[in-house]
Amino acid sequence: MKLLVPTDFSKNAQRAVDYAVKIADKAHAEIVLLHSFQIIEAESPARKLLFEEYNYSIAGKLHDELNTQRNNIARINPAIIITADLSDNPTRKAIIEASTDADYIVMGTQGASGLKRVLMGSVTASIIGSATVPVLAIPRSYKWKEPKNILLATNRFEQGDDVLDPFFKLAGIFNAVMHIIVFSDTDTAGETEMQHHKIMLEKYRKELEKKRKEVKITCTHLKGNEFENVLQQYIDENSIDMLAMITYKRNFPDSIFHRSATKSMAYRTRVPLLAIPAAS
Repeated sequence: MKLLVPTDFSKNAQRAVDYAVKIADKAHAEIVLLHSFQIIEAESPARKLLFEEYNYSIAGKLHDELNTQRNNIARINPAIIITADLSDNPTRKAIIEASTDADYIVMGTQGASGLKRVLMGSVTASIIGSATVPVLAIPRSYKWKEPKNILLATNRFEQGDDVLDPFFKLAGIFNAVMHIIVFSDTDTAGETEMQHHKIMLEKYRKELEKKRKEVKITCTHLKGNEFENVLQQYIDENSIDMLAMITYKRNFPDSIFHRSATKSMAYRTRVPLLAIPAAS
């Protein structure tokens, strides 16, 4: 397993680094630390050499900082393989390119810019919307707790291994209980739709238990008129340690998670959020 961990050296990014280290230690995984910086272009040919020297100096300092972070992790966790990469590409491009052979991208939800009320930070939101590998977003206020209860909220009853494996893989690493919920909006769903959700959920549970015998699975049909409130209540009452959702490019994310609802949960949830891209 390989974990790509972008960092801007902020406290929020450090929480993601710490979380990735916990996963790597448990799963014998590799960590790739990634930092990107912007090259300053010369305004005129006469100043080209000056700017080249400046860029070279900045790159050297950032490279040293990355190596220091890598060495600090390695000193405490010598069994973990850690590499450090510095990119002069724009942040989003650097992460996407570096993630081609990663199993997960582990990121903080808000970086050093201090922007507020932005969906998990503009960079993380952009990565979730375009990455082809799962993104694990760690809330800025989150304190490490081994995930023993992991929740997947869906109304599509996804079956593909490429979609479900990232979810079940983390459950297996930590021997976690898998919670799967389907939500019915009492303001818009009729009795027929609610009954359909109930029947499909029971069928889904049986199919998953047949395929994933090693994992304990519990399924719940939630009803209410405020998805975020109902979901947060379930998270609190069942000691959920991680929330997972499946994202769809054509309508980010397209399922029970409307755009505004996803933003709201990203702001409100106090547990890590695992965004799994749907199969194309």
